Amino acid sequence: MTTRSPGSSVEDHRPFLQTASRAAVRPHDAKDGAQGRFVALEDRVTRMHPAAAMVSVAVTGYLMISLVFVAIGMLVTHQLGALTRWDDHVVRWFAENRAAALNHWTDYATKVADTFGILVVLLVAAIVLFVFRRRWDALFLVVALCMELATFLTVNSLVARPRPDVVRLGSLPSTSSFPSGHTAAMIALYGGLAVVMSARFRSRIVRFVSWILAVLATAAVGLARVYGGMHHPSDVVAGVLLGFAVLGVAIVAVRAGQRAAAERQRHQAPLPARSLEPKLVA
Repeated sequence: MTTRSPGSSVEDHRPFLQTASRAAVRPHDAKDGAQGRFVALEDRVTRMHPAAAMVSVAVTGYLMISLVFVAIGMLVTHQLGALTRWDDHVVRWFAENRAAALNHWTDYATKVADTFGILVVLLVAAIVLFVFRRRWDALFLVVALCMELATFLTVNSLVARPRPDVVRLGSLPSTSSFPSGHTAAMIALYGGLAVVMSARFRSRIVRFVSWILAVLATAAVGLARVYGGMHHPSDVVAGVLLGFAVLGVAIVAVRAGQRAAAERQRHQAPLPARSLEPKLVA
């Protein structure tokens, strides 16, 4: 069944970010080396329980992302002196050129991206998706946000970069400066919603608008965090990259869960009844 709306169409029967069937690539067709190992790994994951398949991919992605961003954070904090001096210069410039009207704007932007604001939007989006029987889309958003939180807390605690040494607007969080959790959460949630919209709607206008809104909202939050003296610019950039990284892993994790569910359903399907009519022997 296909549900249509003005200027776009939603395909109810299409699974989340559907890719080519696994039957198109078989182990005996794959070349030796990395491609063969990838196909073998894919087959092992597909034979798992759907939840186990998603969790295994998500945990592996979490470990890899955490390792990479901890290394980046240590490099930025302790080795790249020119970058840190530029970071401090930008934050001091904003702190010295604040205006009353913009001070209120940063407070609103922060509330949109804080824990409560993110959870409210996630809950509403998940409920709507489940109502329209888009459980894989809803799971994708949940996996992306859970991975963002886990990786952010891990990287943040291990890097422990001090926050900018300026007068700050608003209450100071208990976490450190690298990376920006607000911008990472914005990309994970609103970028995730843009991914869902791009996968479900054929209209290029819908796709373009959804991504523009996600980018502009994230940029506004990131700028507000630097303006308010809560983060260095490099913290915001790292938060954006972290958000896109968890989105990529969440896509792979949900696809793995889908394929495992399809494989499980295929094995549990009843076999067709054999005909009882006697066969003629030529």
